[in-house]
Amino acid sequence: MAVVLGTLGITGFVAPGFLLSGDEEAASGSVAPTKPEDPKAAAKELAEQIVAGYHARDRGKLEKLRCPGEDAVLTSIISDATDVESVELTGEVRLVGDAEAEADMSMIWVTIRRSLTLKLTKQGDGWCWSGVELHRTEKAPTTQPDVPGLPTLPGMPDSEEVEREARKLTEDFAEQVNNGDKPGALALTCEKTAVQPLVEIIMDRQPRIELGATTATGLGASTEITGSRADNPRASGSIHVMTEDEGATWCVASFFFR
Repeated sequence: MAVVLGTLGITGFVAPGFLLSGDEEAASGSVAPTKPEDPKAAAKELAEQIVAGYHARDRGKLEKLRCPGEDAVLTSIISDATDVESVELTGEVRLVGDAEAEADMSMIWVTIRRSLTLKLTKQGDGWCWSGVELHRTEKAPTTQPDVPGLPTLPGMPDSEEVEREARKLTEDFAEQVNNGDKPGALALTCEKTAVQPLVEIIMDRQPRIELGATTATGLGASTEITGSRADNPRASGSIHVMTEDEGATWCVASFFFR
């Protein structure tokens, strides 16, 4: 899948406060009072900076935008920045209080489309990225449709082999999850994708998953899942597995279940 990342033009947020014109200053004899900060505009600027960070695949920039403290899901989402193909805000920034805001975002990561909500918080004199809420994942549309009879490159597994190997690993992973074997599930994950914190968080919620159809997506495959968690009796999500060595070994690259 070839996706060209577009550059993002960020509109700079004008700092609160402005001066009167020279004539008005002279008439008043003083500087105009500062204009109160527009919290929605400030939160929107932060959301746009987050999008710009993903477009640049700049994990360092994204880390600078987050609030102090530990958040395993946020850390994982930031770690995935180098493999993000595209990202965009999908609605207006919403204020949920004097110092809280939310912004919906769509992201294509590897071959998976994620729908999520950014949590933005005002701390002190500025705004920072305090968290993320994941809603759903699905197979992303490909820009190059499959062509029947198109030969694969030498050494590359065909789609049937990908689905077969991916399904086998997905079944093994699902068995570890349903048995509550966290070390066993983590042992099947990819080291480079930072999926491990998500696996730990989900498994702490006592998940029971059932596998749906598996679909090959290049050198990987996605499986839709349904089931339950301790905090949601009707959870759903997906498991994405991939190979980084042309099919020699496979690992779980993404696991979402809400």
